[in-house]
Amino acid sequence: MIKPASLRAHLVEALPDLARDADRLLVFIDAGSLVSTYQPGLSFEYQYTLNLILTDYAGHPNSVMLPLLEWVQANQSELL
Repeated sequence: MIKPASLRAHLVEALPDLARDADRLLVFIDAGSLVSTYQPGLSFEYQYTLNLILTDYAGHPNSVMLPLLEWVQANQSELL
C-alpha cells in the first residue's frame, strides 16, 4: 500500500513542525478489504479507512488541511 506512506511523506514535507518530529504524525489503517474491480485480468483494489492522528500540533488546522487536500486532489481525486 503506497498511498498511506505517500500521504505521510507529503505532510511531513509540507509542515516544518513535522519535519522536525515526524513521530507526531500517526498513520494507520482500519477496516480494510480487497475488492475486485471486475476488469479483465486479476484487477483489484484495496478499500480501507485511513486514520491520521497529529499529536501536539499548535499550528492552524488550515496548515494541515491545505496540503492534505493537495495530496487528495493529485492521488485520490474521487474523494472530492
